Formats: sequence, structure tokens, C-alpha cells
Amino acid sequence: MGVLWHTSICASGQDCNPTRNYVYDIEVFYLNEIDNQQPCDIDSLLIIVEGYFNDDLIQIYINGEIYYESNITSDESTGIAETLYVDNYSLVNSVGVSVNKGKMAHLETDNQCKPIGIRFDYVRKVLQVLLYSKAPLYY
Repeated sequence: MGVLWHTSICASGQDCNPTRNYVYDIEVFYLNEIDNQQPCDIDSLLIIVEGYFNDDLIQIYINGEIYYESNITSDESTGIAETLYVDNYSLVNSVGVSVNKGKMAHLETDNQCKPIGIRFDYVRKVLQVLLYSKAPLYY
């Protein structure tokens, strides 16, 4: 299993305001535990966006198209901003989650996989993405 993530304050074509513009790109790749050859099939996706937000625009891209967008402001005491669940999520080519603009990288999948989580921190902003196989586990 491998996870690559890249963070940048300014992507090409964007307004480069370092205090408000954060772009997150994630590439997820991992193999079936049984034969260590076949990629895994993800059926559902839980996205948890955490951190301290002040009317920040959160956009989620699926295959390059915006699936969800909302301006969010978090409570300083908790810092939890938004939780999203996407079902029926098999064989997705690209997924995007960003603050302001951006596109997440490539995700390809098959069906013998356990849940995996990706988490990274950048300037007090945390993005957590949990990928679930055919039977999501919620504990």
C-alpha cells in the first residue's frame, strides 16, 4: 500500500493568497492483500474535512467535475468542519478534494481490500479521507 500526497499554496492559474488558498493533491495506490497484484475496488468513500476554517470554500471533484462545494466555518473549540459520504463509488478514475481550487489525483480499485485512511496536515488544516471496500466499517 502506498500513499503520495502533495500540498501547494498556489497552483497555476490561481490567486496566490497564502493565507486562504490551499490545494491538496492525493494519489492513492495499493494492492490486494491476497495476491499482491490486483488493485482494489473501492465501493464507498467517507471524506472528513477538519481544521480551522473561516468561510473557506471546500470543493470536492470526481472525475474532474465538482461533486460538492460549500463555504464552511469551523468552531475554534472543535475544529471539525464537514463530513461527507459518497456511496456506490466503484472504479473511479479521479477524485478531488480541495480548499478553493484543485484536483485530487488518481484512484483505481478491485474488491478484496480493507479500509484505509489518508490524513495530512498543512498550516492547521487537516484533511482525512477514508476509503471503504464493499462493506463499509464504521467503528
